[in-house]
Amino acid sequence: FDPELLTPSRLDYATTLVLQHMKTGEKQEVQLPENSEGIRYIRFNPVKSSFVFASKVKNEARLELYQCQLSGDTNDESKQIWTMTKIQLQNHKMNFIQGCAYQFSTDGSKLFIKVVPSTTSSTPPKEPVSTGPAIQLVEKGARKAPGRT
Repeated sequence: FDPELLTPSRLDYATTLVLQHMKTGEKQEVQLPENSEGIRYIRFNPVKSSFVFASKVKNEARLELYQCQLSGDTNDESKQIWTMTKIQLQNHKMNFIQGCAYQFSTDGSKLFIKVVPSTTSSTPPKEPVSTGPAIQLVEKGARKAPGRT
């Protein structure tokens, strides 16, 4: 677990993104964001021609969210291109601790993003200081249970 990125501690990133048209076989390379070390967690919209991904910012413990969308002439597939836009998170960090931090709704109209409030500290809380020995009380007539081994 990486407490700064809020991700598993070891992640692999894709460093290129090439999209291929299924009918024509034509390929389009999409340039990653300028400050990107690589991308991860690609999620496709179930209805529209779009997808989102997280991009690791170079030399920073930060992930940014981007959306790629097919745009252009819908009647002429040769004039359609993939465009990329950054999704603003207003100083919130995405939370990848229990899996991907975002997903599309089933109808593709919304993108749900798990974030941590900006007021949450990234440092762990201090360990409590013991004020004495830990004592357990056994009630009279209680059934004895074997100790854990």
